[in-house]
Amino acid sequence: GQRKMNLFITSAFAVIICVYASTGPSERQGKKQLTYYELFDSGLLPYVDIHGIGNQTISDRTLYARDGITPSDNSMILEIAPLCAPLFPQGPYVKNLDVQSREENIKKYDLEKNSWPKEMFGEDWKKHFAEVHYIWKGGKYSKIMKNGEKFKRIVGSHVIEHIPDLISWLNDLYDLLLPGGEVRMIIPDMRFNWDHRRRPTELSDLIGNYMEKRQRPTFDTLFEQILFAPHSLNSSSRDLWNSPPYQRKRGAEFPLPFVELALRESTWARDQSIKGNYQDAHVNRWSASAFAYQMNTLHNLKLVKFQVVNLYPPHPMDSAEFFVTLLKV
Repeated sequence: GQRKMNLFITSAFAVIICVYASTGPSERQGKKQLTYYELFDSGLLPYVDIHGIGNQTISDRTLYARDGITPSDNSMILEIAPLCAPLFPQGPYVKNLDVQSREENIKKYDLEKNSWPKEMFGEDWKKHFAEVHYIWKGGKYSKIMKNGEKFKRIVGSHVIEHIPDLISWLNDLYDLLLPGGEVRMIIPDMRFNWDHRRRPTELSDLIGNYMEKRQRPTFDTLFEQILFAPHSLNSSSRDLWNSPPYQRKRGAEFPLPFVELALRESTWARDQSIKGNYQDAHVNRWSASAFAYQMNTLHNLKLVKFQVVNLYPPHPMDSAEFFVTLLKV
């Protein structure tokens, strides 16, 4: 009898959720049905109950990264993959980590005719590249730190979306921080960049990649990025800001030649990856509120020890990224 009652209650709850998801948004909006995360971003569902999440925005990315850190307090800072746009001025208390040396980074972008460092800085673009103190080739960051260095803050811009096993990576950062230390990340919001037509990262993706200890993007991630990205690059952030969530295209039907080309390119990328030539991709794709929801859930599941203490959504009309602070608790 109790089992039947529990089953009835569970079924009734599921029906309520289904009715809400399938009819509520359409009736209230009078438009196309919204996805779960679009409900968050449209304001029909509240933001996750975490301190600091709201409508306040920040437009100065370096000010956000450096806030609360003064040159006189000798705080050790670790910046991940600063390339030619470091968030912190270089000095004895700032250490940089990347997958290759400064010279190798310069060589990589020198081979590209119209690489973004050249477009951003012009003829003297090479001088802007930061020195790399730690070169990471796999495994835990802590294993390459000198004398067991610990940091007050770890920062990174457009890094976290590239990490295949996000949960293990965050736990690695946790071990590098001093008590009360922070991770501050600047993350692209998929609603306003070339990821806007791709499938959002789900909680199941993060947990699955953690359980399987992913070290590189999966084939489906490579295929999806190669297929969708060229057809999304013509949409500027401003164009996407002017498109309501329920009008943005999440998928598309492509002519067969496009699919065949993407399949060939992603197969080549997969083969290169197997040979040890890492193939980069946006493994993770979030809106600001979806990221907050997933981090909060991972924390409650005790898979991630960090707690989101501040999250600033993209600045309206002129930004495609959000800022998040993770506190070591």
